[in-house]
Parts: sequence; structure tokens; C-alpha cells
Amino acid sequence: AGIVAIGAAMGLSVVAGSIFTIPDEMIRVARIVLLLGGVNIAIALVTGVFGGVMTAMQRFDLTNAVEVVIEVFRALSVFLALYFGLGLVALAVIQLAASGSRGLASFALSRRLYPELKIGRSGWSWDYLRPLLGFSVYSTLLNVSSMIILQLDIVVIGSFLPVAMIAYFGIAANLTNYARSLVSGISQTITPQVSAMDGSGSASDVRYLPVIGGRLATLVLLPIVITFMSRGSSFIGLWMGEAYADLSGRVLTILSLTLVVASGRQVISATVMGLNQHKMLVPAYLAEAGVNLLLSILLVRQFGIVGVAWGTTIPALIASTVVIPLIYCRAQGLRYAVVLWEIWLRPFAALIPFALGTYAIEQLWTPPNLVVFFAEVALVLPLAFLGIWVVGLNPGERESIVQRVSHRVRLAVDTQ
Repeated sequence: AGIVAIGAAMGLSVVAGSIFTIPDEMIRVARIVLLLGGVNIAIALVTGVFGGVMTAMQRFDLTNAVEVVIEVFRALSVFLALYFGLGLVALAVIQLAASGSRGLASFALSRRLYPELKIGRSGWSWDYLRPLLGFSVYSTLLNVSSMIILQLDIVVIGSFLPVAMIAYFGIAANLTNYARSLVSGISQTITPQVSAMDGSGSASDVRYLPVIGGRLATLVLLPIVITFMSRGSSFIGLWMGEAYADLSGRVLTILSLTLVVASGRQVISATVMGLNQHKMLVPAYLAEAGVNLLLSILLVRQFGIVGVAWGTTIPALIASTVVIPLIYCRAQGLRYAVVLWEIWLRPFAALIPFALGTYAIEQLWTPPNLVVFFAEVALVLPLAFLGIWVVGLNPGERESIVQRVSHRVRLAVDTQ
């Protein structure tokens, strides 16, 4: 798979000048960036096996520690590269270094946690090939489809619009990706947990796990989504400059609609993968990627990057709230109305006070800088906590939180 990724990057780099609208002086840079991107993907594909070992052993503390260190390194390196004007190649090298560091750390930690892991032909058996391919082929199709859905917009924009438009779209897309990573941190813990529960015969508990996990994940993500939709233009104006505020802000508002439904989708997908039933989701993911491409091409000529954003959002809303939940409900014997209420409608109801407060602040006060902006967000956050506590959580969940907090308070008092 890694060799295929590098080969595809080499082929794309050769024809990049004829496919994309790239100035002549930037073609060489674009080719180098594409090649580095192919190597980056190859490293991620190969070393992902070792990260999977840690995930299977549920050592999320180690995986999260590695991610925090690498992301801090990457963010600092990107800042320095931009500050000194080093260009796109430097940014691609930084991304490659981050992926390589992540792979090396995963390899070292997985060997230490699981010393029985051996790499070589001696342990090879044809008996393992069929179940391995049966799982990995469909999971690869899901991952590739997701990657196409997330990255295809840039290709469409580069093919039909001036390359400068990618920056306007990329600002909004990156913000939504940062928010989506919060849900990924939740959903990645679900797959091994589901596998363990299914192996122990707790099938009745597993089937409701996406309903509970999806609701909690949506509650975590919705305050960010509401802030993006209500105050995205203001934030981008303060962050990147007023020149980007209007257009990037409109794109952010549209793409934020995909975030609204992302939590439930990711949790359902992680659960199905833990049950080794993810084959049934592949047609939905592939169809969404195809419709995404078609709509984006149809809308980009008339509406520009706003049309591309709608081309991504419309199929995502349909797939995430209708198609994928219905597939899961039929497979597990759940009522679609229950899933719809718990994962999306109930969290929406819980965050209404926060949404109203956020909208009111946006209309009443114009923040002069990012410090004041975040202070205004913090001012209305208690409304989010109140709504989540009263509407978003079940009595048992509230009781569990009270017990945990009380226990920690007692421990803190006893140690003094």
C-alpha cells in the first residue's frame, strides 16, 4: 500500500501542471510537495499497524501523549516556517517529519508493550490472510472514502478556480478538521472496547453504545459548532485578517453543518468496525464520495468555493443523519427515531441557551482582538454547561459525575 501511494504521488506530480491551475514558477514546488505527500501517506499506512497495537491494548494514554508532543512540535515548526517565509516545501517536510516521528514512537512503544510482536516471514500463515484481508480491505475502503470526502474539495478548487482560492477554503476546512479531531479522539476508544464487549457476550450493551456515545460526543462538539456558525467570520477576521473574514466565514458556516452530524456518524462507524460489520457501510461511504465530487464540480463554476462547500455538506448531511443510522438500526434492531433523538435532537435542545447567548454577543459586541473574543466565548459557556447538565445528561450520568467529583474533592482534602 505504501508503494502504491508513492507511485500515485509520482504519477500525479508528473501531470500536476496540466491538471491544476498552477503558475509556471510554482510547478516544481508543487511536484516536490506532491512527492513528499506520497511518502507521508506511505509512512502513515505502514506505521499505522503499530499504532493499532497500542489501540488494541487500550493504551490511549500513550497514544495521546505521543500525539500531544508531536502536534506541539508540528505547530511550533509550522509557525517558525511561516515566520521566516520558508514556503510550501518546508511545510511539507515538517508534516513528513511529524508522521515519521509518530511512526517511530508507535513502533518503539508497541514493541515494548507487546514484545511477542515479531516482524518477518517466519510467522506467516495463509490461514490469517483471509480474515485479515476481509477486515482490512473494507476498512481501507472506508478510510479512503473518508479521505476523498475531506480532501477532494481542494482538488476541485485547484482544477476550476485560481489557486489563491484554496487559501480561503483551507482556512475554514482546517478549522472544521481541528474540531472533528475531538470526536476522533472519542471514537478511536470505542472500536477496541466494542470488540472486547462483543467477545464477552455483551451484545445487548454494544448495540446501544453508539446512541450513548454519539449523544455525549455531540454534546462536546456542539458548542464549537455553534461558535463557528454564529461567530466564524469574526474569528477569522481577527485571526487571519479582514480580507478573509467574509468568504472564509461563509464557507465555515456551511462546513460546520457537517460537524453537527459528524459525532454520531463517527461513533456508529467505530462501533460497526469493532463488530467487524463495517462492510455494510462501504457502499454509503463510496456513494457519498461520488455525489460529493459530482455536486462540487456542478456548483463550483457558478458559486465558487461556496458551491464546493455545499457540494460537500449536502451529501454528508444525508449520509450521516439518514443512510448510515438506518443501516445500523436495521442491523441491530434499533428504532431510527430513538437514534435521531438521542444523538442529535436532544443535544440540540440542550444547547439552545448557549446558541442564543452566542448570537446575542455577536450582535451586541465587536471584539477588538482574539483575547476579547475568547473571553466573550467563555462568558456564555456556563449556558452550555447548564443545558448539558439539565437536558443532555441522564440522571445516572449526572449522579456518576457528582460521585467522581466528590471523590476527587475528598482525596484533595485528605492530602492537605
